[in-house]
Amino acid sequence: MLICDVTNPLLGPSGAAAIYGPQKGATPDDVEFLDDNLRNYADALELAGGRRERDTPGAGAAGGSGFGLLSIADRFRSLELVPGIDVVMSAADFDGKLERAGLVITGEGRIDAQTAFGKTALGVARRAASAARPCIAVGGGVTPEGIDALAPLGVVVVPVVERPQTVEEAMAAGTAPLVRCGERIARLVALISG
Repeated sequence: MLICDVTNPLLGPSGAAAIYGPQKGATPDDVEFLDDNLRNYADALELAGGRRERDTPGAGAAGGSGFGLLSIADRFRSLELVPGIDVVMSAADFDGKLERAGLVITGEGRIDAQTAFGKTALGVARRAASAARPCIAVGGGVTPEGIDALAPLGVVVVPVVERPQTVEEAMAAGTAPLVRCGERIARLVALISG
C-alpha cells in the first residue's frame, strides 16, 4: 500500500515542481527547470518500465516519489495508491465518531491552494459533508484559494492569525492565538446552538 496525501500529477501546473517547489524556495525559473527534469525522469522510467503513470493522481507526491513507485508497481505482489486520510480515518474510527458528532472541526497549518489536492482538511470536510455535519476548518494561515477549495462542501474556514505577520512572528506568538481562535469558535457555536 502506497499512502499518499495529495492528488497532484507529476508534471505541469498542478505537478510536483509547480505546487511544492515554491514553498521550498524555488523561483519560477527553478520550477521550470525542475519540471523539465521530472519530464526527462518520467520519459526514462516509462520507457524502461513500460508503465505510464505521470498523470496518475498522487504521482507528484513527495517530489515524484509517488510516480517512481507507481512506475514499478508490477514488480510488487500488491501495490496500490490510497489516500492517506482514508487510512488514518479508518484507524481512528472516524466514521463511528462522526455518527455521534454535531460539529466537525479540522485544521491545517495553512489552508491554501494545496488544500484542493487532498490535504487532511479536505478529506475531513468531504466526510463531514457526506454525513450532513457542519464543518469548521482552522488554518494557521488562510488564503482565498484555500477558502474556495472548501467552500463547495459548506465549510467555514477560520484563520488563527489575527493580523498580518510573517511566519516567524506567528510561530513566536506560541499557542495564544490558537487558544483565542478556539474561544471565538466556541462563542460562535454557543450563539448558534443557544
